[in-house]
Amino acid sequence: MHRSRWLAWPGAALLLLALAFGLRVYRLDGPSLWYDEAFSIALARSGVWQPLEAHPPLFYLILRLWMGLAGSSEFSARFLSVGVGMLTVALFGAAAARLGRSPWAGLLGLALAATLPFWIWESREVRMYSALGMWTALALWMELRGRPMGTALAVLAGVYTHYAMLWMAPGWLLLLGRRGWDRGLWALIIALGAAPGALHALWVGQTQGAFWPGRLDLIRALGTLGQAQALQARMAGLLPPPGSPWLPGLIAGALLLVAGLLVGIRSRAMRVRWVWLGLLPLAVGLGLLYRSPKFHPHYFIGVTVAFYLAVVLGWAEGVRRARWALLPGLLAWGLFVGPALLWALGPAEQTKDDWRGAVRTVEARRGPGEAVVLVSGFALPAYQAYARSTTPVPLPADPVADVRHVLDYETVAPRLNAALSGTSGAWLVQWGDEINDPAQIVAAALDWVGMRWRHGPSAGEVRVRRFLWGAFARCLRSRRPSSVTRASPSGRTCAGWATASREGRFPSIAPFR
Repeated sequence: MHRSRWLAWPGAALLLLALAFGLRVYRLDGPSLWYDEAFSIALARSGVWQPLEAHPPLFYLILRLWMGLAGSSEFSARFLSVGVGMLTVALFGAAAARLGRSPWAGLLGLALAATLPFWIWESREVRMYSALGMWTALALWMELRGRPMGTALAVLAGVYTHYAMLWMAPGWLLLLGRRGWDRGLWALIIALGAAPGALHALWVGQTQGAFWPGRLDLIRALGTLGQAQALQARMAGLLPPPGSPWLPGLIAGALLLVAGLLVGIRSRAMRVRWVWLGLLPLAVGLGLLYRSPKFHPHYFIGVTVAFYLAVVLGWAEGVRRARWALLPGLLAWGLFVGPALLWALGPAEQTKDDWRGAVRTVEARRGPGEAVVLVSGFALPAYQAYARSTTPVPLPADPVADVRHVLDYETVAPRLNAALSGTSGAWLVQWGDEINDPAQIVAAALDWVGMRWRHGPSAGEVRVRRFLWGAFARCLRSRRPSSVTRASPSGRTCAGWATASREGRFPSIAPFR
C-alpha cells in the first residue's frame, strides 16, 4: 500500500479542517453545562476516579490536568473535546485516504468527519465520548499503517477511556491475530491489558443497580442510533422540533449513506474491517445492554468510525466513476446536516438544560432566610457548577441516580425539618425528579407549610419554584386535607389539620392518608 496522498489538494484539506474547527468552537460557551458535563468536572476536581464510578479513569485524569492549565469554564473545559474531535477528523481522513488509495477518499473523509452532526455534538461536550472516537480512529490508522504496537496502545487507551471500547476488542483481536505471530502477540497484549477494565466493568454492572430494570428494545435502540446521527435523538435533555425541514434531509442523508455503504463494502479490505469493527461490536454492545433499558447513542461512537469509513470509500468510488455525482451528493449531504447544525449551534436554551440560568435566578432573587432544596439530589454537581452563595439540600443525597431510592413522606420530613428550621421560605429546584420523586412529595410538603409564591423561569427540564412562609411550621396528621385554607403569601394556616406546633417541624408521619 502506497503512502497516503490525502493532502494532494492541501488547500481543500485545510479548508475542511478549518470548517471542522469552526463548527466545533462556534458558541462553545453558549449552552450551560448540563448534568453529565458538570459531573465530569466535579469528579475530575475531587479525586479523578472512584471505584464506584461506572466509567474508567483515563478521561478524568486528562481532564484534571487540562483544567489545571486552562481552567474549568464552559469554553475551557469543552475545548479539550474540541481538540480531541479535531484529531478524529484528521485521523479519519488519513485512514480513508490510505484504505481508499485515493485523495478523493481522504477529502471526502475530511468532509464527512468535519460536518457530521453526531461527531460535532460529542466534540462540544465535557465527556469522554469524543476521546473514544479519537482512540478508535487512531487505532484504525495505526493498523492500516502496519503498526501493531500503536494499534494496541490506542485500543487500551480507549478501554480505559470508556468501557464501550471493550465491545470492539474482539474485532481488534481478530484483525491483529490473523496477520501473523508478531501481530498476534500484540493481540494478546490487548487482551491482557483490557482484562482489569473488563473485570471492573462486570463488577460495576453487578453492584450499581441504579437504573430501571427491564430489557432493551433492540429495534428502537437501532432507530435511536440512526436518528442521533442527525441529532434527532435525545442528546442532552432536549429534543429538536419534529417535522420539516428535518424529514427531507433525513431521507436524503439515509439514501446517500446507504448507497455509499453498499459500494464501500465491496472492497474486501473494507468489508473485513466493517464486519469486525462495525457489525461485531454493535452486536456485542446491544447484547450486553439487552438486560438493561439504559441506552444512549454515544456509547457507539467508536462503532460509527468503521461504518462511516465504508461509506466514504463508497462515495470516493462513485465520484471516481461519475464526477457529475459530486454536486448532487453535496446537496443531499447539506440537506442532511444543515437543520441539525442550525439547531445545535443556535440559541443556547434550545439544546441543553439551563442550569446556569436556573441557579443564577435563585441566587439573584432569593430573600434572607430562604433555603434551596434540590430534587433529585444526584444533580448536585450541576447546581454546584454555578452556585456562588447557596448550598442546596439534596433529596435524596445520592451521588448517582438510583431508582431504588424513591422519596416518601417519612424520608422527606426529617430532612426538611432539619434543613428548613428557622427559614422564611424555600426555593425548589427540580431535575430528574421523575426518578426519585415521581409523586412530587417534596413539592407537596413545601406547599402544605408555605405559599407557592411563583414559578421561576423554565430552564429546559430544570424547573424552579419558590415557597414562602412567615415561620416554618408543621401540619399535623389529618384525614381531611381538603380543609386546608391559604392565608397570605407570607404563610399558611392549617385549619382542620391542627395548628403549627412550637417545634415548627413536619410530623414524622404523613399528613395525608
